[in-house]
Amino acid sequence: MRVVDNSSSSGSWVTIIALVGLIAVGGLAYQNRDRFLPAKATPKPVKLVLTEETEAKFFEARDRIVSGKFSEASGILTSIDTDKVPQPARNWMTLQNGLAKLLDGKGPEGRAELAKLEKRGPFTKDPREEKLAAFFVKIGQLGGSEEPVKRDSAQEFNGETVEASAYLVLGVKNWTVEAYDDAAYLLGEFQNSRPPENEIWLRRYKPLATGYTEAFSAYSIASNAAKDASSTERKEAALKAIGEARAKVKNQPGLLAKLTPVEAELKKQVDAVNAESRAAEMAAEAVDQKIIDDVKDRVAKFNEKLQFADAHQIVFTATVNGDKAKDELDKWFKRTQWTAKFKALLIDDITTAGYAKPVKKKDGTAVVGGFKTADDMQLTTPAKVNAPWTDFDPDTLTTIARDFIASTKDPAAIADRKWALGNFLYTIGKKADAFPLLREAASANPEYKDGLPLLPEGDAK
Repeated sequence: MRVVDNSSSSGSWVTIIALVGLIAVGGLAYQNRDRFLPAKATPKPVKLVLTEETEAKFFEARDRIVSGKFSEASGILTSIDTDKVPQPARNWMTLQNGLAKLLDGKGPEGRAELAKLEKRGPFTKDPREEKLAAFFVKIGQLGGSEEPVKRDSAQEFNGETVEASAYLVLGVKNWTVEAYDDAAYLLGEFQNSRPPENEIWLRRYKPLATGYTEAFSAYSIASNAAKDASSTERKEAALKAIGEARAKVKNQPGLLAKLTPVEAELKKQVDAVNAESRAAEMAAEAVDQKIIDDVKDRVAKFNEKLQFADAHQIVFTATVNGDKAKDELDKWFKRTQWTAKFKALLIDDITTAGYAKPVKKKDGTAVVGGFKTADDMQLTTPAKVNAPWTDFDPDTLTTIARDFIASTKDPAAIADRKWALGNFLYTIGKKADAFPLLREAASANPEYKDGLPLLPEGDAK
């Protein structure tokens, strides 16, 4: 009889049953894991709060910007712009720090600060602040770039909201990269913007744009005048405009650098024309002066012969072109006219009343009976003896003239004779005797008072 051993088969079944039980227990334990194992704690997000101290410093920085203390404002903003500041306050700090640096003339630093806004991306996904979040990213993109911001970009912003700040920031950014046309446009948009009344800080920033727009306006006027300078007169007007603009853009080296070569070229052209004109003017003046000198020389020779009417005729027929020469000739015209009047009055007085006193000639001989008549060439005695005027020295003629003044009763006639005798004495060089007579005549007749400046005490004969 064969015996079969079943012990090995029984052990295998036991093992299988044990594994199945273990798996079942494990599954049950996994399904009820929360009952047997403690849950891990989920960390709660930390809510950032803008402290009163940080807020006060932020307001102080804005005040510094308004007062033009841009470097100080930037220092404050840099110190408080940290990860502990909630949004959107932090983005506003960054934006205004970039503005402060730009206003301080630190273009690369200002652009780098603004670029942080784009790098951060939207500060929230909340639909209620989505537009503001996109605004910061856009201004960071445009303000952080080295490329100028075109004026068309202004259409992307609403000037009746806080987005009006973009006009100021981007306008000043453009100024730092010397894109003056678009800068002036954007800054003008900022000046015309109407941000909400509760954003008082933004309204207080408006004067910041004024200096830029006024400087650009002055530059534009000067630049346009230079472009339109087709004539010498317009070139001179353009130079004047540039000079006026310089005073208004003195703190804007970029604009000054643009005006300087334009000014230099205009001045070169004007100087060349003026030099040519001056050369021609000097040549004309030389011709006029030669005529004046000739007139004065010929007048002196006729005066020596007491032919004062002929001397006056010499001046009357002379012609000059320049204003200075005309003034000089007019002076000599009046002076020779007054001297000629002296002789004419003396002739008239002698012919009208005669002169009965003895008269001494240059050669020492005397004309005992005086003169009965006279004309421009000679004096005639009662015995009809003629004697040329040159037979008598000036002192004798002065004595005769004074005698007639003494016998004249009419005040106007006396003034005429004193003025005429004064001019005669002035002409022959006796100015000490001439001026008392001239002043007395001028006191009696305002017309002669106007003539005194033509007889300066230091003038030559």
